[in-house]
Amino acid sequence: MKIHLAWMRFAAAAVIATFGGEFAVGQSQYAPSTAIQPYVAQPDASVAPYGVQPTPSQAMPVYPTTPYPLVADKPTYANTQREASKASLPRQDRYAVTAPALAAPPQYQPPQYQPPVAQRSAGSSALGMRTAMNYSAEPQQVETLPKPNGNAISPSFPPGNSMAAPYPASGDGTAGYFASDPGYSAGGNGVYGCESCGVDGYLPNGKSGARWFGGVYGLVMARDNPSGEQLSVLIDESSTTFPVFPSQGTTVLWTNSNDFDYQGGAEIRIGAVFSTGGSYDDTCGSYCRQQDYAWEAVYWWLDDDPDLYQYNVPLVDPDLRLHSLRNFSGLEYDPDGAAGPSGFVPMNVFYDYQLPINQPAAPVAGDIRVQDQSIRTNFSAQNLELNLLRLPMFTACGTGCDGDTCSTCEPSLTIVGLCGFRYLRIDDDFGFGSWYSEFDGTNWVEGSDMLSYDINVDNHLVGFQLGANMGYRVASRWSVFWDTSFGIYNNYIESQQSVHGNGDVRFIATGADGTLSSNKDDLAFLGEMRLGTAYDISANVRGVLAYRAIGITGVALSTEQLADDFSSSAAVQRIDSDGSLVIHGAQAGVEWRY
Repeated sequence: MKIHLAWMRFAAAAVIATFGGEFAVGQSQYAPSTAIQPYVAQPDASVAPYGVQPTPSQAMPVYPTTPYPLVADKPTYANTQREASKASLPRQDRYAVTAPALAAPPQYQPPQYQPPVAQRSAGSSALGMRTAMNYSAEPQQVETLPKPNGNAISPSFPPGNSMAAPYPASGDGTAGYFASDPGYSAGGNGVYGCESCGVDGYLPNGKSGARWFGGVYGLVMARDNPSGEQLSVLIDESSTTFPVFPSQGTTVLWTNSNDFDYQGGAEIRIGAVFSTGGSYDDTCGSYCRQQDYAWEAVYWWLDDDPDLYQYNVPLVDPDLRLHSLRNFSGLEYDPDGAAGPSGFVPMNVFYDYQLPINQPAAPVAGDIRVQDQSIRTNFSAQNLELNLLRLPMFTACGTGCDGDTCSTCEPSLTIVGLCGFRYLRIDDDFGFGSWYSEFDGTNWVEGSDMLSYDINVDNHLVGFQLGANMGYRVASRWSVFWDTSFGIYNNYIESQQSVHGNGDVRFIATGADGTLSSNKDDLAFLGEMRLGTAYDISANVRGVLAYRAIGITGVALSTEQLADDFSSSAAVQRIDSDGSLVIHGAQAGVEWRY
């Protein structure tokens, strides 16, 4: 066993001597030639030798005084002899030693190999030429980001930079609300400044502070006609068999005989945009919106529109007689008043109400004959709103924004949220009049007196509303919009009914005069729609043409308060608030912002 161990040791020594010598011979062929001075430090496998070792007398390029930042985890060299050799070199030569390639952050670039100074061009100086770290004497260009319209804007900052973003927090334009336009959009990823993503978002950059908007409009609107009820019939006594119940074909006066005309009005809007600010978004590398809001005040009104419709029967034709179909039983009238001899007569005599209608006898002094019956209507409205708008609640662009740049976004859809307070007053008046003649024993005295049954109803709707303003851009200057709002309101209703003439009117049961007032509260529902188009005259002004419709239920209409009789004053005072109403028409005007 000892012999075997001795032989094994001898064989191992022979192998090591043989192969070790070959490795040594192999390494010698990579040694530098005698013409080039070798590097004085001990060879290190991790450091590539230089072709020529610079001497201290040689001029080396001066490196910038602020080198690349050191990497915290950069390894140190273990060969102390090489470190001692580096310490003996001048400071500028010390920087020429190439460090091994290290794993470092992307921004770090290790120095590259530099040729000897003798190989550089004779006209180059150490300060004017590019160094191994790729420094240059030329000024570096700052990268700029294009605006959507192609114009340059302020430099942006790289993701994560804590410096202030180049975009103003207050923004441009009205941030999506030009009374009702889509405005510019925040884009698909919320990038601020995508003015091309909507209509009218191109006020000069940097406009800060309050952004005001407003509009002045003319209105031409009308209400829908109420349901019709029969008021008066015409009987031809020469061809009628009495007694008769009048048919609908003999009706000559209805509650809706007045066709409500389109009436004029006006509207004023004013408001301002305010922002909760913005923040720098690392995702899009730009200043991004957090939230924009706006407040607006709206007031519009429709002027009074009094209208009269009457039916007259000439006295020269004694066979034609007008009869009322409204029953005024429970009221009586004294044409001469307290000082006259006539005294109180039932009111139905002066309206010639009878059912069935009987053939009249030959006239005697004091007889009454209705000559003319008519209706009078009047309608007006006033509206006040205070709204808060969320800008924008939803945006959809054709191509939207990609990263920190925006491309053309036509067409675009923008939805603005709305909540607010509304007060709407509706004034609806109706009158049913009767002119009569009195027989003096010989002739009929034309137009002796007139009686009128008047109903005045005011609806006061007060409550909160929700809605949305939607805009769609169809061309560079043209856009369409559809604004909606709805709400449930408390409707405070005031009603007054009065039967009056030149004399005295009173209730037979109580002796009170013929005027009654009442009021009540009820719930009403209102929905409004505004559909129109707008044309941008300039960056600050545009023209608007729209159709507006307002539907209301739970309102009291004057024609629905007609009493069936006046035997009970409590029944006359009762208010019917089950009516519905539509107000619709055109709106045209000019909007501006600044």
